[in-house]
Amino acid sequence: MGRDGVITGDYTGVRTYKDRVNFTQGASGSGIQITMGSHIWYVDKGKTTGASGNGSTWDEAFITITEAIAAAGNDDVIYIGYGVYDEAATIAVTQHGLRIIGCNPTGRTFGGCGLISTTGADDLMTINANRVEVMGLAFWCETNAKSGIVFGESYDPWHCHIHDCFFGYSGMDGNGGEYGIKLNETNDCSDTVIERCTFHGLCTAGVAVKATRSTIQDCVFQVYPATAGIAYSQVGGANPDGICINNYFIGWGATGGTNACTGIEFGSAINAGRMLVAKNIITNCDTLVTSASVDVGFVQNHSYESATSYLGVDGS
Repeated sequence: MGRDGVITGDYTGVRTYKDRVNFTQGASGSGIQITMGSHIWYVDKGKTTGASGNGSTWDEAFITITEAIAAAGNDDVIYIGYGVYDEAATIAVTQHGLRIIGCNPTGRTFGGCGLISTTGADDLMTINANRVEVMGLAFWCETNAKSGIVFGESYDPWHCHIHDCFFGYSGMDGNGGEYGIKLNETNDCSDTVIERCTFHGLCTAGVAVKATRSTIQDCVFQVYPATAGIAYSQVGGANPDGICINNYFIGWGATGGTNACTGIEFGSAINAGRMLVAKNIITNCDTLVTSASVDVGFVQNHSYESATSYLGVDGS
């Protein structure tokens, strides 16, 4: 409110405010801090017009995530509305500090978040940038050679945060995507945090970790025969130093025993390092430590119908 009265609609261009300015509660961007000069972008495939806008508001939202990624710069925010986003190619994130947030646009009568899906030959998302945050999205991996999010194919990303997301597959047979999250395709992914995510039906592992000082906590892993919940396989410059805490692993498929699946795995080629594995609950899965160069401390974990050697400390 100013001398010109209440301003409505898009107010573009450079504006100078001399007095106090009041913004309506719930206005675009309220409740979230962004860097000066950064922007908020909106994606809503289900918008009633069916046409893509300039991404500046929900009414003017893009209808593909790819458009928003192309428009976004470092430290920008992308809001993604409810809908199924079957993008034409991999969503490639290279902007440092980008925040990608699934949410429910104002006025929608149903809840949920953006569902990124593909039956094609591409990984759903790649991240080659620092400080990237992804939250509130579902990654539907229907092709067993591809993954939900792949880090570090062409860059050494650090301090990224993935939380409150779902990585899965429509079937109940463990023939979904290769990994839900893959840390370090060819580079280290230092200090990555993965928390409060669910992994279901992936054909190799829920999370593949080749990263220094990673943290995986408060996640749920539904593990199928011949697959793993978390597979640590640090090689090259990445060390396994990190934390695996407060996660839940359940072996699906045949009942009883270990179900021929692995909850937490440390491969034989891992570099020297230290891991804390604490307060995890595993049922119908093994824990496999074959590396001779990693000290893995198991503390206050609980297992049912799992390997008898699960509650222990690697003596290497």
